[in-house]
Amino acid sequence: MEEMNIKKSNILKTLAVPLMLLAVVLVAAFSHMGSNSQDLPPADGSIFDLIATDDFDFDELFLYNLPVMLHFSASDWCSSCRVMKATLIDLHDELRGNAIVKYIDIDEFMDFAMDFPITVVPTQFLWNSDGTPFYADDGFPIHLLNYSLRATGEHVLTAHEGVLNAQQIIFILESMGMGL
Repeated sequence: MEEMNIKKSNILKTLAVPLMLLAVVLVAAFSHMGSNSQDLPPADGSIFDLIATDDFDFDELFLYNLPVMLHFSASDWCSSCRVMKATLIDLHDELRGNAIVKYIDIDEFMDFAMDFPITVVPTQFLWNSDGTPFYADDGFPIHLLNYSLRATGEHVLTAHEGVLNAQQIIFILESMGMGL
């Protein structure tokens, strides 16, 4: 009887590691599948499409006199980015034509992303409807990073690091000149 218990114990030990690996692989596969299953807003090739594509033209963003938000993200491996992506998708119809919001995957557009001071994802960069960098003074209720040239002190870029909820996104865009 004791010999049978030892055999069962050895079988369980032998199966435990492969079963645990299988469980990890299944969890990873299903969580990755869930991140890509979000319904993306329909793309029609216009500047107002949410997801940046290969023909994305940074300079064209500023021709419409609308606030611009570039959202740098990595939804394949960043859980906070997936949350923010879902929020942007939910807001897309409301913002379309009132602001230009671009979702830019740093893994896909690495060369473009390297032109910005990105230290974490998600990170958003903000421009007013007149094309100038949004400037938030110390009293602004959402913490933003203001970048200035060291030599002249000229304000050149504004960023937010981390997740924003829908109300915060709308508040920032309205502060930048968006009218809904």
